[in-house]
Amino acid sequence: MTRSQQLFPPLLTAAGAALILLTALGLIGCASTQSTSGGHACTSCPTAQAKFEQDRQAILGMAGEFDVTFAFEETMAVREGYELKKPYLEHASEMVVVVEDTGDYIAMQHLLVVGHGDEVHVVKHWRQDWQYQGTEGYDFQGRNVWEPMAFDAEQAKGAWVQSVYQVDDSPRYWGIAKWEHRDGVSTWSGKTNRPLPRREFSKRSDYQVLGAVNTHVVTDTGWMHYQHNHKIDTDNPDHPVIALEMGANRYEKTTETDFTAAKEYWANTEAYWAEVRDVWAEVYGQNQTLKLKSKWKGDKMYAHIFDLADEYWGQDDVKAARPQIQSVIDAFIKPDAVALP
Repeated sequence: MTRSQQLFPPLLTAAGAALILLTALGLIGCASTQSTSGGHACTSCPTAQAKFEQDRQAILGMAGEFDVTFAFEETMAVREGYELKKPYLEHASEMVVVVEDTGDYIAMQHLLVVGHGDEVHVVKHWRQDWQYQGTEGYDFQGRNVWEPMAFDAEQAKGAWVQSVYQVDDSPRYWGIAKWEHRDGVSTWSGKTNRPLPRREFSKRSDYQVLGAVNTHVVTDTGWMHYQHNHKIDTDNPDHPVIALEMGANRYEKTTETDFTAAKEYWANTEAYWAEVRDVWAEVYGQNQTLKLKSKWKGDKMYAHIFDLADEYWGQDDVKAARPQIQSVIDAFIKPDAVALP
């Protein structure tokens, strides 16, 4: 058990969050599954292969073109004297593209479209990967430190590991859970420890870890990303949670928004970002503690990685970018081994 897992005694477990959500939606999965002690086996549950295909379709249902609403509100002060912050509400347009699908592994890239008309700007946003019956991940400890963690075989059976990455494909968070499907609605709910959200990380220093129960609900019209968040001060292990927060990010399918700029951006940078993912894959494959430096040469990692994306814009042969990407990432994870130019 890692340090942040010890500091996050969840007030609401992943299973509890899923149960509340499913109850609110009026959804109940295959309840009669207790056959080990003479109970009734579920006769209406799909076969393992059919369930696997349902899971895949739910994940792929999060790809497409969406109008998005991001809404967060602190719901309760846990630390005495804490004052709740103002609710956060933002609207955006986002295109989600499938960058890899090998059957039991699906990677999807979010592309944020900001502005209108001649002022449109595209931001490579977060990435979410899904691994069927995965057994490895990373647990965020706070202050740019991630510890490797393992999911046992029983936990992984029939489940999917969701791994989420920052805009430069550096680590963010990992969670594991099984998908549930009923009446055209698919639900996945997993617990994780994650860095502060971008709406707060540059403004606050009173907590270091966001303990979250992430719930994805996918329908024919789009999907929801619910969050039950605990804001955790790791410097105070006796009373770590300072406040509770609810989040509801709504992705509604749209045909009214022009995503031409996002499509052009991805067509011109997709090869480059594949190189970035490959370099990071080697880092994650080492299964070692990751301690990321905050800045190098005065800038954060994403600034360096994005500058290289501009440099290799529109190029099909981006192999020359590989050592440059490696140097940047090494500068943040192995700063003593990388000399300033």
